Amino acid sequence: MAQDNLSLILACHEEALAPIYASRIQKRLRFKETVVRYSSIDNPKEGTFSWILDDTYNLVTAEHPSPGHDTHDIIGRPRFFDQQEQIRRAHMRDKFITWLGSSEGIFHFTGIPGAGKSTMMKFIYENPATKEELHKWAGSRTLCLAKHFFWRPGSDLQHNLTGLLYSLLHGIFKSCPELIPDAMPKYWEMVQQIPIVADPDIEIPPIAVENALFSLIQDQNVIKDHCFCFFIDGLDEFLGSDQQDYTSLANLLTRWVDNSNGSLKICVSSREENAFMNAFPQDQRLQLHQLTWDDISTYVREGLQGLEDGDSKDGLIYKICDRAKGVFIWVILVVRDIREKIESGETNPEVIEANLSIPDGLENLIAHTLHRLGSGKRKKLSQVVAMLRLQRQFKDERDLHGGLSLTRLAFSFLDEYNSDHGFATKTTFNEDKTRLDERLLRAEKQLRYCSGGFLKISEPEDEIVFIHRSIPEVLDKEEFRRLLGYVDTDEAAMTLSHLTFAQVRAGAYDNRVAGGFLASVMTMCLEALDESIYDFLAHIHTWYNDKFPLEAPEAHRLFVSLLGPNSVRPHHGLGYVPPPPRSRPDDDSPVVCFNALFYAAIKRNIKFARFIAERNPDYLKQPWIRAQVVEILLLGFEATPNLSAWNSLLDGELLGEHENRRFTITDLPFSSDENHQLSVCNISIWQWFLTYLFLQYRADYWVRRRFITVEWFLSHGASTNFEVKIYSKDISDEKTKICISFGNKHLTFQFPAEIMSRWAARNPNLFKLQTISLRDWITHFAPDNLEKLLVLINTSPESDNHHSGDVHSPNALARNRSVLAVSKEQKPAIEPEDARSGENIFWISSEEARQRILTSEPQSY
Repeated sequence: MAQDNLSLILACHEEALAPIYASRIQKRLRFKETVVRYSSIDNPKEGTFSWILDDTYNLVTAEHPSPGHDTHDIIGRPRFFDQQEQIRRAHMRDKFITWLGSSEGIFHFTGIPGAGKSTMMKFIYENPATKEELHKWAGSRTLCLAKHFFWRPGSDLQHNLTGLLYSLLHGIFKSCPELIPDAMPKYWEMVQQIPIVADPDIEIPPIAVENALFSLIQDQNVIKDHCFCFFIDGLDEFLGSDQQDYTSLANLLTRWVDNSNGSLKICVSSREENAFMNAFPQDQRLQLHQLTWDDISTYVREGLQGLEDGDSKDGLIYKICDRAKGVFIWVILVVRDIREKIESGETNPEVIEANLSIPDGLENLIAHTLHRLGSGKRKKLSQVVAMLRLQRQFKDERDLHGGLSLTRLAFSFLDEYNSDHGFATKTTFNEDKTRLDERLLRAEKQLRYCSGGFLKISEPEDEIVFIHRSIPEVLDKEEFRRLLGYVDTDEAAMTLSHLTFAQVRAGAYDNRVAGGFLASVMTMCLEALDESIYDFLAHIHTWYNDKFPLEAPEAHRLFVSLLGPNSVRPHHGLGYVPPPPRSRPDDDSPVVCFNALFYAAIKRNIKFARFIAERNPDYLKQPWIRAQVVEILLLGFEATPNLSAWNSLLDGELLGEHENRRFTITDLPFSSDENHQLSVCNISIWQWFLTYLFLQYRADYWVRRRFITVEWFLSHGASTNFEVKIYSKDISDEKTKICISFGNKHLTFQFPAEIMSRWAARNPNLFKLQTISLRDWITHFAPDNLEKLLVLINTSPESDNHHSGDVHSPNALARNRSVLAVSKEQKPAIEPEDARSGENIFWISSEEARQRILTSEPQSY
């Protein structure tokens, strides 16, 4: 009985925790850019697009007939609404609603640019009537909805296939979290093993997402109780790889539906591209621009409420609707132009119509608007357009740091920059934050004044964006660049950099947000500009570190983390380190630093690195600075590392005595209480690099390319004393340990069976060896520079001493005990005999092994 009660309690406990586990998986699948794109799409004006789902919508009285069109004066019909169009609408509505309630595969909304396709898709997705109709199809099955809105100007994830997969799987798991354990058992088990109070840091690769998504929609055990409906907007905004195009995307969606046994349907929208028109069934297609007359007339009438009522107003509205040809964006610009006249006091429709010289067609309208803008307005607009164009070119930097964007606050400083390019770097810059609201309000008015109606401020990011994708497509054409005025990339980069720095100085940002903005500026400038920008970059580097100084305890934590439990994550762009596991309760905030040399290393810019080193001679004396830069140089982002250009810095300031430069932290202040004892992990950069590389779980080709760096070290006199010993009778033994030896220095790591089995399976010949030497390891990988490496090993003074002495004896292991930072409260659980042996035991859990290869949790002695 007691056992039954215990089982019941445990089952209830797991059930209570299931939502937490589910949210952890969902969090790893969600990327913020999806929310940004979706929220940037305007909601339809009240009364527009309702016809697609509401069959009572057209029963509206029309008080005024269209001039000269008596057939439009029909009671119960909207104003100026052609009877044939109403019939087509009713037919298309019936077709769409029938599709929602049936198992037919793909419904396709098409339309010319600016017709309102994204607004329509958002309206359909959010409308409760959509779900009502879909439930008729689902019956007793659980309905799972998911959406994705492609966006070509956005980040890679906003316009590639990976982003689509992540969005759809996130939507499914959000709708039906009960599917997660079976769809992704490996990751469900992983999140269960992480303490509830911890922030799970797991990565779910695209291939795992694709497999989970495809298995869900065709698994008989799933689809007998579940069905799926996807809403995918903007297929024509998809940008695939060389092997991926519109046709491959259309084929993929069709294949999903065909393999789902009627459990999946997809609603898509796109421009009228042949690949989509050919792939999707014609009888399940709606051409939106042919059916929006009434929506446009509703929008125009609401926008022109300030005009005097009467036949003249109705005539003006009719002409606008007729000339729009279904292009909503053209209507928006025209209405804005007329509203400016109304704001100036002109309310007579006849006068406005007589002076309304707006041409047909979006391109003609944009050209007309540019001609009407004065030179001052046009200059500011050209600067903004150039900066937005630059954002698109450097979208990867935006993804990396989250800061490369023209915000309303940054735009508010454009006049100051045009008066004095160096205004943001001066000591007289006003950092008063009490009047920010006034500045932001003024900036919004200035944007309306100079933008010609082409720009808006997005919510909630407060960034300046184009009102529609069609606008930059037109403005990027050569004739429009000439008309608007050229602003080259260098000038745009310089302007955006100074405006962003002014924004950071004026805004109430913490060190992480401020650092994100400045990191984007730093990396963009190092790529786009020449040495003339170095003074500015050095200035923002100095300003940040003076504004947000890294206190001694933080510097200590950061440096220790670089070496052990939480290796610095270069892809965050900042020198960002999560809280160490042994932090005290009052010391658990992330450590953030802004290191100019870090970005010089990322961009492989030796000139800038020397510039910073010469300008700040004491800068490289800080151990954590050296550690950050060296890590990037040795493990960095290039396909093949190239250290030759860095010889002077590596030999001198960074590495000093070649590979003998130690990672020591004894010169840093630190807490000396009993929970934060500290000793020295006295391994060289060369030894750290070999250890990291050997324990690396990345693809073999990544490791193989790093042997260029191994060659560099060996050619500079690095020791060849390197041996690996695996201690276990069975590779699946949970107590499997790997001992890495550098002469009389030994580091021992303990791994879970899952990791060891996979690792050994990938390298069976290597793991058959009882002892793995440096020569064995290099020969196994057979890198392109194998011959050079073997020559360097053979000519090394230590080449005949690889197996001298019993380096694995307990006495030898005890000779060089060294630990990093430890907390007595959280000692790792290891066997007493391991503790007595004097080894440096590093326990690596399954999750840590996946995420942080060189994760150490040493024992306190």
